[in-house]
Amino acid sequence: AAAAAAVVVVVVVVAAAAASAGGRGESAEAAMFQQSQPQQQQFPGGSFGMDWDKVRSAFASAAPLDDSARSHLVRVYGTLGAGCGAAAAGTALYLQTHIGYTMPLLASVIATFMLHSTNPQNVNMRFGYFMLIALAQGIAAGGLVELALYVDPQIVLVALGSTLAIFAGLSFAAWKAESRSYLYLGGMLYSALGVMSLVSLANFFLRWQILFNVNLYGGLVVFSLYVLFDTQLIIEKVRMGERDFVKHALELFMDLAAIFVRVLVVLLKNAEDKEKRRRHREQ
Repeated sequence: AAAAAAVVVVVVVVAAAAASAGGRGESAEAAMFQQSQPQQQQFPGGSFGMDWDKVRSAFASAAPLDDSARSHLVRVYGTLGAGCGAAAAGTALYLQTHIGYTMPLLASVIATFMLHSTNPQNVNMRFGYFMLIALAQGIAAGGLVELALYVDPQIVLVALGSTLAIFAGLSFAAWKAESRSYLYLGGMLYSALGVMSLVSLANFFLRWQILFNVNLYGGLVVFSLYVLFDTQLIIEKVRMGERDFVKHALELFMDLAAIFVRVLVVLLKNAEDKEKRRRHREQ
């Protein structure tokens, strides 16, 4: 419990610092945008084909979403809910059949590639790929859930509740922020993911507990902050006219799944430590 509380405090502190820095940076960004407005510099086809004048304009303003944008976001969260249901079905399938991880993970990789390469107008097919990804993620988490159920069934319920509370709270914070200051977290989060990958690779050979803890708790902080970042990024994409609700739902689903797995591992680790202390006292 203390470790989880510490993680929440770190997330709040980092988010508040980003909001403060982002607010100052956003004012500077808006001023720079106003100064560059007469030049109307365009970047056709470059930088993934995005019109960066529109990006700056959306970034410098926080106009309310129109009805069409709100309807799109409802579809995003509805699709996210369907994905969570598919993941739960995947976990249940694993618990009943103990299907291996290899084929589901391979199917998830292929489905992810197909989703991003399929025309966004083909909504039904891309939604099917999304549900397949969610199903495979649920199967992949099945072994961990089974272990938690064996140790204490309440662990799974606490993990689910904690994950939903973290996700809902941070999503609400991103929605209610007057400015899009959390977009400034992007560079830091991408760098943190790179560091976490290196730590994970190093610990594959070293097997140090301290590196495991850094990756576990650090990953929980990073993916919690990704909820802030991805939520505001999706809002800005919607302001710019992007209506790919399946891709937006996938981005949030991956954040949610990563948080759930790490919360579950933290709770299992705490239960194991508590059991060790109990046995030590009995001796």
